[in-house]
Amino acid sequence: MSLAQRLQEQSLYYTPQYREWLREHSRDHAAMAEFFQYLAGKEERNRVGTFSASGAGKCLRKRYEQFLSPERPADRQRLLPVFVNGDFVHYKHQLAALRMGLVDSYGDLEVSKTVGLLGGTADALTVDDGILEVKSMNSHLFKGLAKFGPSREHMEQMHSYMKLFDRGHVHYVVECKDTQNLFERKVRLDDVVMRRVERELKELSYHVQDKTVPPCTGKGKCCDV
Repeated sequence: MSLAQRLQEQSLYYTPQYREWLREHSRDHAAMAEFFQYLAGKEERNRVGTFSASGAGKCLRKRYEQFLSPERPADRQRLLPVFVNGDFVHYKHQLAALRMGLVDSYGDLEVSKTVGLLGGTADALTVDDGILEVKSMNSHLFKGLAKFGPSREHMEQMHSYMKLFDRGHVHYVVECKDTQNLFERKVRLDDVVMRRVERELKELSYHVQDKTVPPCTGKGKCCDV
């Protein structure tokens, strides 16, 4: 890591502390067991009748289908390995954030909320009045982060969470699946992105009220058209 990269990392919220924490706590099995016990006691969020924040930026027709039926068995079976891997990446960083004091308590992990037709579960609500958003991606996509930053889709998802939880920033942490390297950026509320999120929600709400199916906005590659 270059000097410039080290100096930049020192200003980050999560990554520098995580590297220090790993040295002593990478195999803290008691903490892991306690964390999983907490997760086991949480009720699963009812996703029926809401547009998930995690779906922001995706095809409108696809989001409408998931509003009516959040999980299609064929989709779930095909993507199951991806979800399982992603779940454990999230759990690892949620536990670390809690133990490092970046999150107040277990009650601020996996926080679900619904406002109107918008629903979602934040990975964590942080002590600096922000949100921790954890992602994982392959090395090909990860390489583009430093140059291009978060994708349009991820930006809309983060703004959906900011709208839902009334927060002004997100700590965006991405782990590379192939190398476990981390990318972090503090994403502040951007009015242009927020207007785009609200415009999509308004259009989706119109289709719910009118009982009409929105157009496919994913270039016909994601829907049963």
